[in-house]
Amino acid sequence: MEALCIERPGTQFRNEIAGMLEGASLSECMSCATCSAGCPSSGLGMEFDPRRMVRLALLGMERQVMDSKFVWSCTMCGRCTMHCPAGVSMASLVRALRSRCVREKRVPPGLQATVDDSVATGNNMAVTEEDFRDTVQWVEEMLQSEVGDPEARIPLDKEGARVLYTLNPREVKYNPLTFLAVAKIFHAAGEDWTLGSRSWDVTNYALFSGDDAAGKLIASRLASEVSRLGAQELVAAECGHGFWAMKWGMDHWLGGVPFAIRSVVQLVADYLRAGRIVLDPSVHSQPVTYHDPCNLARKGGVVEEPRYILAHTVQDFREMYPNREHNYCCGGGGGLLSATEYAQIRLAKGEAKADQIRATGATTVVTACHNCLDQLADINKRYQLKVTIKNLCELVADALVLRPAASPPQAGEQG
Repeated sequence: MEALCIERPGTQFRNEIAGMLEGASLSECMSCATCSAGCPSSGLGMEFDPRRMVRLALLGMERQVMDSKFVWSCTMCGRCTMHCPAGVSMASLVRALRSRCVREKRVPPGLQATVDDSVATGNNMAVTEEDFRDTVQWVEEMLQSEVGDPEARIPLDKEGARVLYTLNPREVKYNPLTFLAVAKIFHAAGEDWTLGSRSWDVTNYALFSGDDAAGKLIASRLASEVSRLGAQELVAAECGHGFWAMKWGMDHWLGGVPFAIRSVVQLVADYLRAGRIVLDPSVHSQPVTYHDPCNLARKGGVVEEPRYILAHTVQDFREMYPNREHNYCCGGGGGLLSATEYAQIRLAKGEAKADQIRATGATTVVTACHNCLDQLADINKRYQLKVTIKNLCELVADALVLRPAASPPQAGEQG
């Protein structure tokens, strides 16, 4: 008869992981399975069950924990923690395990390469400064044409601007129209803004890889750029994890910063409330639904602002169910889009989101996160949803009612 080998519990491993966690201790887990019930991916198999991962970690089962697919397939979306009666943070546990993988050089190659590019070049797609400046100039020319104002500008390295805006490298390298949409909104609102040439990348994939040294370096570069240019506010592009890496990361890695941090979604909602921009919702008569990015909504608290914006931007808005903080993760977060070896798991995780979208009957799906945008595009193809995927600011820009170039800002507007 073959002997049954049971691994001896590793107290050292358990204590090491416990010392890296935020929030409730793993020992407070009651094994109630509320986390598993709240995770839309736990049905994919035993290895994707968050309760099982907590129990293995508590038992100090080092090999089973570190070799599990869960370590890199969990998107750290936080939905399980939101429902946990003890407040055990699965995202914190997974990040602690990934930090250990950093030391052991076991990070998935695609995710590691993304972090390495950020550290080496200042952005995750290794865009050169020359290409960045050329793209800014090109988008500025498009902006002037779009708004009919030859004086319209995309300020670069402007000192004393109220807002320092960031970009996702995807916008610079592949999709400048998203960048153009935000520039058009800023122009219409009369915003005092700038981009920084030394640090402009909103992303920080070290949040996902567990590499605190790299995370701190990337965050410090953005903080230094705010200081160099004397901006009052750092504004994240439509990037869920980029926004959360700023909000959580600058406290965690830098001990806090003396400037405000917001998402562009919050800024656009403020423009609407103040009458700084006017929208024509008849431009978007098709049924539209909104996907809440986990890092923006569940973790970052940006929940009602996108709905306020859509109420003024489209005629037929339809909620997914569940929605807001309870919304399902799309399956692309946590670095999975960069970890190509997990592509099939990522797409399997997206089935719950596909079912949500299909149930709304919407033909356009809007989100405020580039990772979510890419994952939703893959879900669209895999599950044949036949919908259009858009960034929120793209819809806003298309619906803008532009004033003549010579019109002065309205009373009370910042300009």
